[in-house]
Amino acid sequence: MNEYLQPGRFVDSAHPAVIDFARQHAQGAGERERAVALYYAVRDTIRYNPFQNFMADDAYRASACLERSLGWCVSKAAFNLSLCKRFRVKPLEFDGREDSIFHPFDEDDRRHMEYLRWRGEYADVPAEEIKRVFRETYPELFNLGPAAAQRQFV
Repeated sequence: MNEYLQPGRFVDSAHPAVIDFARQHAQGAGERERAVALYYAVRDTIRYNPFQNFMADDAYRASACLERSLGWCVSKAAFNLSLCKRFRVKPLEFDGREDSIFHPFDEDDRRHMEYLRWRGEYADVPAEEIKRVFRETYPELFNLGPAAAQRQFV
């Protein structure tokens, strides 16, 4: 369990921007309350943008997500609340005890995502594995390059 508490290449929790964000937003009496507050701060204050350059390591890095104030599900780890409301996707909830996993159904009980394969749990983002799978699964989208990251999802 200790390896999950250590900074990594992508989960760069020792980065000054990450430390500052955590100090600012992790409010509460106990560890669980602080974790929940931090979860919602990430979900609600960092804009979601799926148009990333998936070849770039920064697309997977927490500090880069904070510095740009936008990310996607890997760097951000959750959808932002306003996007969820706009597209009627159930916002992710977190109580500090149960996992917050993507919802397969939207607010109207329509399937909008499906889980086909469990890929495991990691102490740091398995960026090379993600890149490999994206390249194989979405070859026409994966190599859009840096220009795709310039577009904004609104």
